[in-house]
Amino acid sequence: MAQFERGQRAYDRGDYATALMVWRPLAEEQGDPNVQYAVGLAHEHSPGLPANYAEAVRWFRRAAEQGHADAQFQLGLMYMRGQGAQLIGHAAAVDWMRKSAEQGNANGQNGLGFMYQHGLGMVIDHAEAVKWYRKAVRKGLASAQYNLGTMYQHGQGLPADHVKALAYYEMAAAQGEPKAGKDRDALLARMTPQEIASARRMSGECAKKNYKRCAF
Repeated sequence: MAQFERGQRAYDRGDYATALMVWRPLAEEQGDPNVQYAVGLAHEHSPGLPANYAEAVRWFRRAAEQGHADAQFQLGLMYMRGQGAQLIGHAAAVDWMRKSAEQGNANGQNGLGFMYQHGLGMVIDHAEAVKWYRKAVRKGLASAQYNLGTMYQHGQGLPADHVKALAYYEMAAAQGEPKAGKDRDALLARMTPQEIASARRMSGECAKKNYKRCAF
């Protein structure tokens, strides 16, 4: 994989055109799903190069059809957003997101939970959303921590619990989830010092575990 590594070095230093030039023949000729996934990412978003969503979808799909869980997630995400395949729709997004989730991919699990929560391509099912968010939370995914926090705050799929909601917002914010800090601060203004202390004990225990295998 010397050529792939050459492309990776180019990508890492911001030379995306060279990365694509090196990777594309490998993806075409060898059919390696890891290379196909890398080409898809480069087409989806590379600073300084125009995004080509149709090409990104094409390469993600080729990798996804070989069982690449990250590509399955990315393909599902692009279908959900209508990027590069506007006529495909949410049903196909659900199918690919589920394939990724069932392989244990945290982003796929979080994405499937989001689709259940908001009824994208399926009937809203908050209990299923909670189930899939929890799976991703156990892997330490900040966006899943935030999403599960919203479920606790609003009592969707489980009893409302502001202490647990705050704990999840604290965890997600600490890992850089952009929406978590705002929702955390709004919730803090409505909670007692005792509730805040309890939430911070919970989030602190999870921080000691690097947020892995920690869900409540």
